[in-house]
Amino acid sequence: MPSRQSYCEAAGEHLAAADSSHAGGSYATAHYLYGLAVECILYAHGADFDRRHNLQRQYRSSNYDDIVPDDQKQDIATALSEVQLRWLSSDRYEGPRSLVKQLNARRVSYNVRGSKLKENSAQLGNAARTLVELGVKSWS
Repeated sequence: MPSRQSYCEAAGEHLAAADSSHAGGSYATAHYLYGLAVECILYAHGADFDRRHNLQRQYRSSNYDDIVPDDQKQDIATALSEVQLRWLSSDRYEGPRSLVKQLNARRVSYNVRGSKLKENSAQLGNAARTLVELGVKSWS
């Protein structure tokens, strides 16, 4: 099993790779990597392994909340809820079309005009960035 420091490094790498994928139009890849980055930062902060990859459970079992300044607690809770709503680890098996169907079923992209996958990736990216950047910063 990787060390907590390794998970922290992986979180930063996955976030950067997700941003690059999003910028290059590979939204399904970015989508998966954003969620994976969040999962890694929670493991870096001591989360217990959850075979269902439930981010709320992982968050509760970690010490991540200890690093969150009081004035950022609501932003972090919102970001975590946003990621939990938009990302499942099983999304890695979905191609772009089937991922859009999954997102529609979760009711996170039904009102989006234009590319639903692009918009979802952007929203997921913003939430993931909030969580990962604070988590990585705490290791500095």
